[in-house]
Amino acid sequence: MSSPGFAAIAAVGLYACANVLIVAAAVLLSGIRALNRVLPRSLSYRQVLLMGRALAVAALILPVLAGWCGSNGLSPLRAQVWAAPSMEAGMAAVSEDARIDVAVDAKQTSLPLNAAVGVTLLFFASGFFVTVRCALSQARVTFRAIRNAQALRSIRSIRILVSDEEPVPFAAWIPGRCYVVLPAALLLRPAHVRMALRHEGQHHRQRDTRYVYAALLGRALFGANPAVHWLTRQLFELQEFACDEALARRPDHRSDTYCACLLRVAEAALGAGQAQLRSFMANWQVCALRRRIEVALRPPVRSLGSPAAASVGLAAVALLATLSAAIVTPVRDRRLSRAQAEQLLAATPGASAWGLRINDAVLKQLNVLLGTPDGLMFLNSSIARMHIYEPRVLAALEQYGLPPQLAVVPLVESGYRNLPARRGAGAGLWMFIGRTARNYGLQVSSQRDERLDVSAETRAAMQMFSDLRSLLRNWPLTLMAYNSGISRVEAGMRATHSRDAWVLYQAGYGNDPDYLARTAAVMLILSNRAWLR
Repeated sequence: MSSPGFAAIAAVGLYACANVLIVAAAVLLSGIRALNRVLPRSLSYRQVLLMGRALAVAALILPVLAGWCGSNGLSPLRAQVWAAPSMEAGMAAVSEDARIDVAVDAKQTSLPLNAAVGVTLLFFASGFFVTVRCALSQARVTFRAIRNAQALRSIRSIRILVSDEEPVPFAAWIPGRCYVVLPAALLLRPAHVRMALRHEGQHHRQRDTRYVYAALLGRALFGANPAVHWLTRQLFELQEFACDEALARRPDHRSDTYCACLLRVAEAALGAGQAQLRSFMANWQVCALRRRIEVALRPPVRSLGSPAAASVGLAAVALLATLSAAIVTPVRDRRLSRAQAEQLLAATPGASAWGLRINDAVLKQLNVLLGTPDGLMFLNSSIARMHIYEPRVLAALEQYGLPPQLAVVPLVESGYRNLPARRGAGAGLWMFIGRTARNYGLQVSSQRDERLDVSAETRAAMQMFSDLRSLLRNWPLTLMAYNSGISRVEAGMRATHSRDAWVLYQAGYGNDPDYLARTAAVMLILSNRAWLR
């Protein structure tokens, strides 16, 4: 199974941030409503409803804007996708072992990338299917109720229907048509019919019947998040309060008749289900019904003016934006695709002379070095040490007429560390084994090891490269012979009838199967150091 692409990773990050902002939006709206009850001059329910809708929209848009703007430096979070957890693991399976690291300051969490994406998809799918299934069922019931109802009359663009099946009046909008459905039993009370028509007509004027689709879409996208249900429930309540408030301001409004109608409809609604594609006249929850009656009976009061209300709304959205800036973290994908590797190759001078190419082995080594935490650390620390020795190495290469690209060899061999001798391994910057060092005039004994003398070992390396180049007349083969030995390279050329170093490595004639690919990868990286950031 291949690892997810960058688009999938970015989508997971934005989805997680949007879920957090939905929680914040629900809390902010609840706080505004609580504060509104104690203010000497309160906001109108219509103003609070508009704020709630603005917060809901902002919770969805702000993560996208923050992701599009890129890293802002404000977030304490840092997220990076690695090709593998380490260089050693990367050698085994770079493409199948990708991980994501999320860090807050010094604390870090790491988990497999496929698992992170899978959990997010499961979280989304579980909420989506449950919510959509419920919404489709409610839509079927609503459409059937409208289809089975009898037409009574039309007022402007609103069709008024009468149903023998529905116990409570409701308003619904189907694209292109507005409906108000009245229960047949309500026709026996003309005063209540007028109140129901005014109430449901006000829902259409406020466009509540259209916004309900947006609320259902939000529930479908974030159905597994309890905060989205809390937020939409608050918005539905505010729609009813705003509607009651608007009707209470009409000069011909009769509060007592309206409250009597609310109670009657609420009683009828006790045995009915509330489909969310409809705007109901009466919510039968006791607390909401009590507050609605209080709104209907309360004398109209002067609310805060539009500039003050807009200031409160902007402050709430600004708080949400601040939180977004603090938690939205653009994910940096450290993995290199083949297309990106080809870009590195195209920007590398002299690539053809060195036989540089992008094949599976080189792409793997690029991801081992740039796409693992310790690989990137190895590169950066090696380059820091390289600056210490580079002047002497470059001077020696120039003296012997050798290309400056050979300065990558000590980085591949030793990481530019003058390493002491170990059993069965080389020593120094250039990692000469004892026999080869003696062949090039270096003293190697228990009393003195000239492989640790940077000047002496560098001079020996220059002589060795000059000899190998004279024999092979091919830089990839020269590099291979430096690592594997001239006899092994010559045997490989005889066996494969090829002078292509990559063919020899594929045939198993390389001492280190990753050496040529890693050398090529380091050459590409050092020519394009922006990738080290």
